[in-house]
Amino acid sequence: MKSKVQIYRDLTTSIILAVLLACSNDSSPHILGIWQGPHPENDYATFIFNIDDQALADSSFKGYWLIRNQYNSHFSGRILFYETDSISLDLPEWGCGFAGKMSADPSRLSGSITCEGEDPDKISLTRVLKRDIYGVFQDSPDPNTPEPLISIIPRVNLPALHDLITAIKQGQYGEIHSLLIADKDSVYYESYFKGYGREVLHPIESANKSITALLVAMAIHHEVITSDELLVKDLIPEPYRGVIPDEHPLRLSDVLGMTAGYAPDDWALLMAEDRELWALSREPTSSPGVEWNYDGGCPVILGLVIRSVTGMPLDQYAEETLFKELGIRDYDWDLFRQKGNPLPSGSLWLKPIDLLKIGQLVLGDGAYQGAQIIDQDLIQKYTSPLVATGIDNDFYGYQWWVSEFGKGERHHRMIWANGLGSQFILIFPDDELVIVTTGANQSGGNDADSWTIIKGIQELLLRGEELKEDPPENARIY
Repeated sequence: MKSKVQIYRDLTTSIILAVLLACSNDSSPHILGIWQGPHPENDYATFIFNIDDQALADSSFKGYWLIRNQYNSHFSGRILFYETDSISLDLPEWGCGFAGKMSADPSRLSGSITCEGEDPDKISLTRVLKRDIYGVFQDSPDPNTPEPLISIIPRVNLPALHDLITAIKQGQYGEIHSLLIADKDSVYYESYFKGYGREVLHPIESANKSITALLVAMAIHHEVITSDELLVKDLIPEPYRGVIPDEHPLRLSDVLGMTAGYAPDDWALLMAEDRELWALSREPTSSPGVEWNYDGGCPVILGLVIRSVTGMPLDQYAEETLFKELGIRDYDWDLFRQKGNPLPSGSLWLKPIDLLKIGQLVLGDGAYQGAQIIDQDLIQKYTSPLVATGIDNDFYGYQWWVSEFGKGERHHRMIWANGLGSQFILIFPDDELVIVTTGANQSGGNDADSWTIIKGIQELLLRGEELKEDPPENARIY
């Protein structure tokens, strides 16, 4: 029979081993952990292998592609062999395998990736912590994010909000990273998921287009541009001016409304050596103002116009005008930068709380915190339905979407900026609300696509139960 000392020692050893296996964030020399490696071509992209105790038990693991340490997509792999300091993996979705061994430095895993028909490529992986990765693991506390304290949100049913948040946490709306609710003056609700927090920048994808349009409105408000009915060729220099045929009288308003008369090809645009020249050099497919096409080349043309009339790249103009007025101090517009110019159609990263400010500006008809930043008539013009998109009750304005849902007393008008993956600024003028979401629903995993969360928000506004007139003091919604 074991003595009490022996039992205690055995128990202590078991606890230590359990901690080593269960915790992928320690610095012990064990193969368990989150290992990060570089994308072979893109400096801003990386991958991680999450090798935890469950992965070893199942002989399989989850891997993730990241953009600047934020979730982009995932893949699966099999563990063929492992020891305390080495591992061999099968990566069937890559058509490759990985074999690696920890160096004397337990934070480095040196090895090689071998793909079918190719010579092995040497690669070094680095151990990272869960707190350094966003959008992959479960919630982690962020001291910079206030707890979501709710007293009452006008026109929002609190039980319905509770159900929406629960569904988000359960993954029913796919990969949602934030949910914020405000009116034009106050933030009522702010919550983050999957490790995100208030201070984390998030890609906003094509919601960028709507902000680019606001910068044009700001230039008109400041009379740097006298009218959006001016011809584009009168606003830009050579050689860009010369590629627009005289028989194609392209107005700034045509570009804003995406009725510029060009066939869209966003991949060719992204790969072009001079995106602005490419956008304007295309053979017209229709006269300006006739046919609507969702065209990433249009905001690129808008960026050229802003630079031409202000002498500043679009991001610098944003920083000195719109962002300054809204108190937006932290942003990233560097991805896909070309010749010092940012991509105006979908490369901006912002904090969700700053997306909310954009929505409050639009809800306030161009006013924010008591200051008229953009002329009221301009905001109303840019966010009014201009052309039908072909979807029921869905229209396009000047780089802003306009939709309607519900009937009778439950009819709602929605002005929105829309970015792939569930990046939304949703403005409900009749309800005097702004709702912002961010996410990573690019691939439609978990039966949720980019727009699934819109259905949840519509239901939130349509739910018919009576609001509690006297909610508990400091009532929390989790």
